[in-house]
Amino acid sequence: MSHRRVAHLLVLTSLAVGTPACSSGPRATVRAEVDQRDLPGALEAYERVRAMDGADPALLRDVAALVLQQAVEGEDLAVRDAALSQLRRARERAHRTLRRLADSPDEAVRAAALELQAAAGDTLAVAQLRASLDSTDQAARASAQSALDPQHAGDLAHLRGSLTDPSARVRRAAALRLRLAAEDDDTRVDLELVTRVDPALTVRVTALSALARQGEPAFAPLRERLHDPEPSVRMAALLALAVCDATRAAGIYQGFLATPPSSDSVEAARLLATRVPAGAAGTDPSSEDALARTRATEYLLAALTAPDESLRAQTAVALSSLPALYVAGSDDDTPRLQRALAAQLERETVRQTRLVLAQTLLRASDDTVGRAALGDLLTGDDVPAVMAAAALARLGDEAALTRLDAALQDPRATHRRIAAAALTWDAGDPDRARAALEDEDAFVRVAAAGGVLSAR
Repeated sequence: MSHRRVAHLLVLTSLAVGTPACSSGPRATVRAEVDQRDLPGALEAYERVRAMDGADPALLRDVAALVLQQAVEGEDLAVRDAALSQLRRARERAHRTLRRLADSPDEAVRAAALELQAAAGDTLAVAQLRASLDSTDQAARASAQSALDPQHAGDLAHLRGSLTDPSARVRRAAALRLRLAAEDDDTRVDLELVTRVDPALTVRVTALSALARQGEPAFAPLRERLHDPEPSVRMAALLALAVCDATRAAGIYQGFLATPPSSDSVEAARLLATRVPAGAAGTDPSSEDALARTRATEYLLAALTAPDESLRAQTAVALSSLPALYVAGSDDDTPRLQRALAAQLERETVRQTRLVLAQTLLRASDDTVGRAALGDLLTGDDVPAVMAAAALARLGDEAALTRLDAALQDPRATHRRIAAAALTWDAGDPDRARAALEDEDAFVRVAAAGGVLSAR
């Protein structure tokens, strides 16, 4: 067969199967607008594709990736962090975007992309990231901390030095990396100091997590932080104690059960109720550990009826984390817990707490009571109403989807952000939230774009 005949057959075949690799047409226009970084133009071109052929999830992902790229390239660090979080969640679908960002002339943007690439195992990105360790840009310097290996003496010394960096962002990044450090007296002393005196709350909380991995000598200074004036530090200290020495921590948690319900005691009870030691002894209903879990669970159930509204809300969240709610044990405790939550749901008047209880019951047993309560919450005009719609959208509930459509047009950015995430991620209908990709609020755009990029 002649070469001309073969070429002719290939052309006919491509026309017959509708090969999409053509360099012109509506889809090519969308990608060209994306390459030109023209978001309005890309969305306009996408609407033309949609009008002719219907939704194209892959094409919409290209537009969403541009939204996230532009958010990372912007100067607002909070928006950048939100966009990076979405790119991290997108995994392999974010590869092309991260490659483009890693070529940015802006060192901070470049370092942020390299940090995600390094976390995914890219050894070249690790080497490139180290070049920013002495950067004058705090964001670049912070990203570069993740390139250091605290198991190596030189890198460990650099991380310890970064705990006193002028930038809280850098100090927090260093403390986060020091969670991988081996037990070392000098490192422990440095972290102890940070947990006590660092002016940034986020740094102190992160340092507690690193200190928890410094062995038995760290237990006493961690316990001291239970008296810190900052609630978030006390909460972090409670969790850190369990990481440091779970058995000794359990004894401290049990002490809280003898006190009136408070934010600290509810968290201690939660940690105790969810603790299952390794080995068969921890699952024996008559074991000391099992009895402690039972006492902690009873404490939480009692706290669920406390007069303080915020405490009831925290307790509802704590109870939602109990494994016994979702897997029936040998003592058949699951139905009893579900009945207790359903009874409180009937009595509860605070919508946020009702939301948590209803969501928990729905997750635990596809409970009709929980589903009905979520349906009732839809009629409100507050955040719980939108969150209830998000929960029901996972089940394909049409009323919930309609409520999310309305929330996407709400003047309140928080409502739009929740709706955009729910329609793309929970409902699995990214095309339905496409208008949010050009929302006036950057966080709404990022939430929508992240959902589109990661949607199943």
